Amino acid sequence: AENSEINPLFGFFIQVSELMEYLPLLNAVSIVAAVINVIGLIFMWKLQKVGFYIYAVTEWAPVVIWSVIYFQVLGGLGLFMSTPAVIIALVFTFLYALNLKHMR
Repeated sequence: AENSEINPLFGFFIQVSELMEYLPLLNAVSIVAAVINVIGLIFMWKLQKVGFYIYAVTEWAPVVIWSVIYFQVLGGLGLFMSTPAVIIALVFTFLYALNLKHMR
């Protein structure tokens, strides 16, 4: 008998351990994006459009990378797990985009 037949959670633990292998990459991308994101926010605070574009790229890059890796490792569960991050990024990008008309 295969281990996954003995304990249905065994397969899930294998997937989680595979996901942990990507953790250093995911953390590095998130930290770099967060630092650059602050630069974009500072430009937006100064009403410069370039800040929005910096913000949008640095907001979406980690979300896309996380979602792809989650889907690759966990399948449909990975997409479900990344849904809140996608929704939050979408809402904030949309709200900042509404104010582009006030930026130069």
